[in-house]
Amino acid sequence: MVEDMYEEYQQPIYLLGHSMGSIYVLYFLYQQTQVWKDQYIKGFISLCAPWGGAVKPLRVLASGENDGIPMVSNIKIREEQRMTTTNSWMLPFEEAWPADHTFISTPSFKYTHQDYQRFFKDIDFEDGWFMWEDTRNLTAGLPPPGVEIYCFYGVGLPTPVTYIYDDQFPNVDPIDYVEASTTCPCQGIQGHAPLGNSIKYLAMNFNHKGQGGFPIPR
Repeated sequence: MVEDMYEEYQQPIYLLGHSMGSIYVLYFLYQQTQVWKDQYIKGFISLCAPWGGAVKPLRVLASGENDGIPMVSNIKIREEQRMTTTNSWMLPFEEAWPADHTFISTPSFKYTHQDYQRFFKDIDFEDGWFMWEDTRNLTAGLPPPGVEIYCFYGVGLPTPVTYIYDDQFPNVDPIDYVEASTTCPCQGIQGHAPLGNSIKYLAMNFNHKGQGGFPIPR
């Protein structure tokens, strides 16, 4: 498709990725030669990419998430969500989060990125550990992909960075959560840095009055 678009318009194109789609685009770029990228790719536009991983997949794997769909329980949809390898792939990366940051808090244990194997055992989904092992290094270290990158991320819509459960974990919904102050937690934003000096940032402020953007100097 990239080459077809190039042939049709006779100029390099931009690739656009949203959320996890940006991770797919990054992985795709890693598979291409620099000669190919210089010819066909003008740049890569990333919308709120979880470069440092995301906390929500832990909640999804533990107790499910229906994303507001009526009449579909979180627990019922959990089994299908556990079949998706991408949920394990998107767990928070150790390079981007403090070693002692608690992602899942229960009365008996607080899970950090050092406790993933125990987490999967405790939620009775040990296959998830192997899914994570298989995918964790696909974009490890976030080396520069060899194209100019434009990163957009949201501010003004708080995002959970810790989910709190009662003693019925994992077969109940979280009873509370701790929020970050941005739509994409700062750890995910800091995770941009290893992508190199060709990256540009734009923060988007979302609220009931609309949205706007302002450049973040680096």
